[in-house]
Amino acid sequence: MPDPPDQNYLQNAVTIPIDDTHSAIIDKEWAPALCLFHWRPIRRRRCYYAYADIHFREYNGKLSMSRIVAQTPPGQVCHHRNRNSLDNRAANLVNLTQKDHKLLHRNHSLTIKYQQNTPPKPESVTQTP
Repeated sequence: MPDPPDQNYLQNAVTIPIDDTHSAIIDKEWAPALCLFHWRPIRRRRCYYAYADIHFREYNGKLSMSRIVAQTPPGQVCHHRNRNSLDNRAANLVNLTQKDHKLLHRNHSLTIKYQQNTPPKPESVTQTP
């Protein structure tokens, strides 16, 4: 189980607005690459995730921000340690097998619930068209 974040855990983080009401938290070093995409929130179950639509030659699909940052290989899933699906900092993401991910979510004692105390909001990054 990961340690709870200290007071400076957002020190090197910025936000990327993905619509009028949602923003994703990322590490500053990922901002130049991730701002090249137009992100939008997609609701899956009870959470919103940041996705970009990709149209390249014959390929049309969705690209997940968390899978890019975590460099998730095919056949694995990206788990958000603090259960905030829009917190895409590398330290918050871990790649798991589908089986391990299901076990983790079944056993609530292994997961960290998103805390009610909202951390300070990191500085914002504007997207480039």
